[in-house]
Amino acid sequence: MGLNSFFTGLSGLNAQSSSINVIADNLANVNTVGFKGSTARFADLVSGGTRSRAGNPQQEGLGVTVNAVTPTLKQGVLQTTGRPLDIALDGSGFFSALDENGGAVFTRAGDFLLGEQGNLTTSSGYSVLGWQTAAADGAIPASGPVSPIAIPTDLSDPQKSTSSLGVSLNLDGEMATGESFAAPVEIFDSLGARHLLTLNFTKTGTLTWDYDVSIDGGELTGGTLGVPQSIASGTLAFGGDGKLDPATGVDGAAPAPITVSTPTTFLNGATGVNLTWDVLDTNSESRLTAFAAPSVVSTVDQNGFAAGNLTDLQVDSNGVIRGRFSNGRSFELARIAIASFSNEAGLQRLGGNSFATTRSSGEAIFGSPGEGGRGQLLGGALEMSNVDIAEQFTSLILAQRGYQASSRVITTSDEVTQEAINMKR
Repeated sequence: MGLNSFFTGLSGLNAQSSSINVIADNLANVNTVGFKGSTARFADLVSGGTRSRAGNPQQEGLGVTVNAVTPTLKQGVLQTTGRPLDIALDGSGFFSALDENGGAVFTRAGDFLLGEQGNLTTSSGYSVLGWQTAAADGAIPASGPVSPIAIPTDLSDPQKSTSSLGVSLNLDGEMATGESFAAPVEIFDSLGARHLLTLNFTKTGTLTWDYDVSIDGGELTGGTLGVPQSIASGTLAFGGDGKLDPATGVDGAAPAPITVSTPTTFLNGATGVNLTWDVLDTNSESRLTAFAAPSVVSTVDQNGFAAGNLTDLQVDSNGVIRGRFSNGRSFELARIAIASFSNEAGLQRLGGNSFATTRSSGEAIFGSPGEGGRGQLLGGALEMSNVDIAEQFTSLILAQRGYQASSRVITTSDEVTQEAINMKR
C-alpha cells in the first residue's frame, strides 16, 4: 500500500481549512459597508496514469486544492441613513479614489466624508474622484480626466442685482373705469438687499389701463419714508382677445420690455436698480391679460438674489453633487465618477474596503452613473454587506463535514498501514 492516501487526505484538510477561513472572513464582515463576500473554489489533483487493457485512462486522484477565491459581486441591501454624503451604488461599478501614494483604488463603500480642506474622501481617507469643471450653463459634464473632488465648506454664492423682471397677471376686464389693482414684487439691489416695488394698474377705458411702478421713498437717497416714488409709468392697451394689443399694447407701440430705473442710489449705499420688465414670455405671448376674471398675479420671476452660504449637499442618481445655499439657490458643484471593468471579479482586494486593478480585471473605464451599464446612485443611503448569514453557515457546515471526512481518511490510512506492519509479527 502506498502513502498517497495520507497526502490526499491532507490536501482535503488544507482545502477545507482554506474554505473555512474564507467563510469566517465573510461572516466577520457581515456589517461592513459595501463588503463583497468571497467563495473558495476547489479543483481536483490528478496523477499521471497508465491505460487499462481496454484502452481507457487509469488514473488515481491526488486530492484537492483551492483553485480560486472569487468575490461574490451581487448587490448588497441598500439602507437609508439620511446623511447627505452617504451614497449607495445600486448596480454595477465602483467608486474611485486616490490613496495616500496617489495610486487608484476602487470601493463600493460610499460612506464619504469632507476633509478639512473640503476634499471628499472615503472613510479610509482616500480622495474620491470625479469631475468639477462646469459647462457654460453651470452643469458638470461627465467628460475629461477625473480628479479629486474638493468642496470648500466656506463656499458662498455672491449676490446679484435684479436686472430682469417678469410678472404674469390678469387685470379684471369687468372692473369699472377708475378702479385700480396693485401687485407687490420683490427685487434685489447691488448689495443683495431686498426691496419692494409696487405695480399699480388703473383702468382708464374699456380696454386701456395706466401702469405705474413705485418704491417707498424711504428706501432711496433723498426720498421720504412712506411716500411712494414713481420710477416708471405708461399705458397698456389690450385687444378683443384680452391680450396686449400687438400694435399699441405698451405706451402706444408694440409690446416691448419696460425700463424701470431708480433715479438715485438706495439709502444703504447700493447703486440704483436698472431693470427691464418683460411683458411677453419666451414664446412672445402676453404675460399681461385683461380677461373677465378676478385680478390676480399668477407668477413673479426676477433674476436677482441675496448672498448665501453653503448649507447642505445633495447627490442625485446621476452622481451630481448639488450645493444648497442659505439664499434658497442651488447649483451643481461636482459629479462623482463610477469605474467599470471588463472583469470585475479580477480585481485585487487591498483591505479597507478597497480594490486594485490587475491584468485580469483590465483598466478602469470612467463614466457617469447610469451610463454604459453602470449603476445609479442613491444619496442618503449605503450599500450594506452582501453576505447572507444563512448561506454562510450552511457552507460552514459543509466545510466542517469535508474536514472531518478528510481527517477520517488519514485515520483509516494509518490503521491500514498499521495492519500491514503487524503482518510481520
